[in-house]
Amino acid sequence: MHKVVAGCYAVLFGLLFSQNIYAINTTYLQQGMEQIIRHYDQSISIGVQVREAQNGQMLYQKNADKLFIPASTIKIFTAAAALSYLGNDFKFQTKLLAPTPNLSRNTLNSDVYFYFDGDPTLTRQDLNNLVAALARFGVHTINGNLYIDDSVFDQSLSGPGWMWDERNFCYGAPTSAISLDKNCFPVQITAAKQANRSAYITTGENNNFINILNNVATKRISYDDCPLELRAGNDNSYYFTGCVRPNIPTISFLVAVRNVRLFTKDVLLQQLANNNIKLTGSVKFAHAPTNTKLTLLAIHESAPLKVLVKTMLKKSDNLIADALFKKIGNVYFHKTATWRNSAKAVAAILQNTGINFKKMKMVDGSGLSRYDLTTPAQLVSVLRFAYNNPNIRSTFFWALPISGMDGTLKYRLGTGGLLRRVHAKTGNMASVSSLAGYIQTSSGHILAFAIELNDFVVKPHQYHKLQDDICKFLARF
Repeated sequence: MHKVVAGCYAVLFGLLFSQNIYAINTTYLQQGMEQIIRHYDQSISIGVQVREAQNGQMLYQKNADKLFIPASTIKIFTAAAALSYLGNDFKFQTKLLAPTPNLSRNTLNSDVYFYFDGDPTLTRQDLNNLVAALARFGVHTINGNLYIDDSVFDQSLSGPGWMWDERNFCYGAPTSAISLDKNCFPVQITAAKQANRSAYITTGENNNFINILNNVATKRISYDDCPLELRAGNDNSYYFTGCVRPNIPTISFLVAVRNVRLFTKDVLLQQLANNNIKLTGSVKFAHAPTNTKLTLLAIHESAPLKVLVKTMLKKSDNLIADALFKKIGNVYFHKTATWRNSAKAVAAILQNTGINFKKMKMVDGSGLSRYDLTTPAQLVSVLRFAYNNPNIRSTFFWALPISGMDGTLKYRLGTGGLLRRVHAKTGNMASVSSLAGYIQTSSGHILAFAIELNDFVVKPHQYHKLQDDICKFLARF
């Protein structure tokens, strides 16, 4: 970073967390907010709260205690709880273990254990590096079984209230203790050059454990009359049906792995073969024993939590959010994480926010569930909790998308003097649009705000404009 830019950020950082000087004219602010909101469809459900981030002074609220589906703004709860409880430097650890190694003539005479910790950023290459460590020890044969321990999370891989038709795609990938390449694989559908012929479907390299059944035709027909559809089987077979028109560009998207355990087993067996290691036993799923001393043969660590949270918030990464949600439950209760006990752990960790968690509903960490319900007041309470906690404030603040700069706000709020002045999390799904975070005003105040909108049938873009108009107005003060 250039010295001038670094200096500007240092000055800005100091201003953001300094005491405010000038009082805000709340009467003018409230009148202006009402005027902005009246310009939009009055039939939708809207809730707003705006408070001083530091001292909590109430500046404006409308339906602030009404429950809304928050979508991805619920990741604010996940981030605040994870940073508070696990700490900025927490890392997921994937381990290769064995009883006291008994290596004789390149044969390891014992079982081996792969312990998966829930790392949502683990790749197949990372896993192969652990397998390769055995080869570097001189192991050519494992005279025993290979055990996979994925017990830190339960086997309920989709959150309560996730839509069934979203589970086939990467943003709804299964939340398992095992995540290899985000539990997704790429798919490309290319139309044939002539009508009435089958389209072509490819899945990229190294996906020979995925079985594609292609019933997609190239036809001059509308999408409504012959839509593309995908069904996935528990054996990792994927059934594609529907039509594509000739000469359209290749359609590319990411599909979720349906059976994570089967996929992991297949990957590990292939990686053993690639590293010239023979397994005499079989691959099984079981807890690593606690009554036998195990030796650590190799370990892979994720990036620290402060980096993971930044990716989670800026990119709105569902898999990281739900992995952190369940890891909180696992660590807090010292047992296998479930969706239910993870929600209880988050509530316990964030009890100092003053939120009555019996008057909201948090069932996952990503906001993918339509069972999640929060109020604008609750979102602002978490934002103020993070802002006033010196241990997490800086990490949390800078991990949020920044207006006109990065993440989901890269192309929003970057003009009219708002560049870098809004740090906020977006949330969008069908009939839902939310924005919650912080605004730096012209006089140096830092405001915590939440805007939640539900119950509309049009695309959310016009309600993004409502949120943006509110932010532009608040930034003037």
